[in-house]
Amino acid sequence: MKISTTLRLILVSLLHVTWVSSSDPCPEIKTLPIDFTQINGLWNIKSIVSRDTLSALKDLHYAYVKLSLGEKEGTIIQFFNPISESMTSGPFFLERVNDGTETLAYRDINQRERGLLLTFLQVHSDVLILSYQSNEFIKTSIIFVRSSTYPESELEHFKEWYKCKELHLQKEFSITDYAQKCYGLFKQEEFLEKTEENFTSWHLVAKSSSSMDLRYNVRILYTARLEISNKDGEYTLKEIITAPIDSNLLELKFGKSDQDGVAVMRFKTENSLLLLGVRTTTGRTLYLASKTPTVNQSDIKKFKAQALCFETKYNYFIPGSVREDDDGDEACADQLEKRVPINFRESVGKWILVVSAHKDTTTALKDALSSYGETDIVIVNDTVHLSHTSIYDGTINTLDDIEVEESTGRIIYKDSPTMTTATIHSVSANCILFSPEGPLLFLNCRVDHFAPMGEIGQFLKYATCRNFNKILIRQPASFLCSEMPAEVHTLDLEKIAGTWKLAAIASNILESENVVLPTEMQFTVNNEEVTITDGIWTKKAVKVENRRLQYSKFGDSWMEMRFHEPLGESLLTWIGNIKEKKISLFLFSKSGNAKPDELTRFKHFAACLSIRVVFLKE
Repeated sequence: MKISTTLRLILVSLLHVTWVSSSDPCPEIKTLPIDFTQINGLWNIKSIVSRDTLSALKDLHYAYVKLSLGEKEGTIIQFFNPISESMTSGPFFLERVNDGTETLAYRDINQRERGLLLTFLQVHSDVLILSYQSNEFIKTSIIFVRSSTYPESELEHFKEWYKCKELHLQKEFSITDYAQKCYGLFKQEEFLEKTEENFTSWHLVAKSSSSMDLRYNVRILYTARLEISNKDGEYTLKEIITAPIDSNLLELKFGKSDQDGVAVMRFKTENSLLLLGVRTTTGRTLYLASKTPTVNQSDIKKFKAQALCFETKYNYFIPGSVREDDDGDEACADQLEKRVPINFRESVGKWILVVSAHKDTTTALKDALSSYGETDIVIVNDTVHLSHTSIYDGTINTLDDIEVEESTGRIIYKDSPTMTTATIHSVSANCILFSPEGPLLFLNCRVDHFAPMGEIGQFLKYATCRNFNKILIRQPASFLCSEMPAEVHTLDLEKIAGTWKLAAIASNILESENVVLPTEMQFTVNNEEVTITDGIWTKKAVKVENRRLQYSKFGDSWMEMRFHEPLGESLLTWIGNIKEKKISLFLFSKSGNAKPDELTRFKHFAACLSIRVVFLKE
């Protein structure tokens, strides 16, 4: 049985419920109240017990999971040695069973027909038990710990319980902190697709093996390289050492799939670097190679951490391969690692985007079109919520479905197909650094705080060190857009019904001369049906997302209307088609004469959206 399959069966029950009946003679497991902020995040596997064979796990020395569980659904991602049969397994998508009760149980969406139940039980803030059961019959159970500082008494209690349950087969892991050390260090790349040339040669700068290699120990002055060649879809990897002449240390042939116990994996890293993992019948090796003869100290430091997670204990570094004059770069690259992720509960409020840094021009140009960004951290019912608002092409975009991991300072953009994650670190009391997955960084500062050049300079130094050298600094005026009118959350049609007279309009499609502007707009409401007319045209509108209106302009082209608070004697509405980049902002009033503060608010909103005011009745 494959490791990934075995772990799927094992991890199908990462949370636990009090399924112990009163007649059960086994010791009852006492649980803490369900608290998703305590449960979600990274967990190390300490022990696995089962009625089924665990032989497929005999060579597995560590494993950990990332949990993202919620009231209705959840996901589990598993991690283990990157060169094992599967570097990660998942995400497995779960649906909650009997939600609204004190029981925290899920089923794998793709395994419904098997009737398998995953039940989760938190017995301590640092200890979690998962049981995998079918028809009240427990087959496998796992105990997870946050780190190596877990209470031993909980493990002893778990041992008593599983012996009583006759779960006789056990696999215990001695290493219990790899989740904290290894998460995010390895991301597998499609090796063959990345190697487009028929032949490539790389300067070898570091190597880590599961067995000792005396050929590196006995040589004092030498260079080494990796050569990769492709002939008709069959690849050859050569490890060559030169001292003073070429000598082949390894020649390995491989293809698209594992052959004869051979596996070769390429992991994502800097464009100029090659991180290559190799597994053969004799052991594992991790290579770090470069297009240039030398690399930064920070690259070597990261490689040492990767070698630990790769479980290769003999490290070799090519003499002269590390730059001697990059101490400043090393200190810069260490800045983020030395910071502690932010405490969300101490960071409540609005944080405005000040500087963004990118590795490639494409993302930088796209980000340049975004004139404003705001991240809002709030606590509702003792739960942290995070939302992000940005202005792009005159449109306000808000992301609300963002999951917060309080213990790690991470956020997950769940609306993204890849569930992109970002870690937030403190720069100072007034500025925070967003470090998402991918080639970009963001510096956000508090609404009432104009970032001094010292903080911006610190961010730029770190970004440049990491080769995020496409820098975009926002204008200080962007802070003023933090008080933009909020869109109504639920649209009350009765509040917009009637005739409204035009007081102001801003648009990116209307010219100031020879334009016939509507003098008024009328909304006729019949139950949930809305008819809109301005005296020239009449349209039927439909309600979408319970707060916006849509009407057909012509053919398949739709216009959308968004309404902003407050809805009273004035009506502020955004009308546009985002795809066609046609945006207008209208201010109506019952009398046709808006109050001075309403006109000021309208002009401010138009300026934040970067659209020009073409009519203003003052």
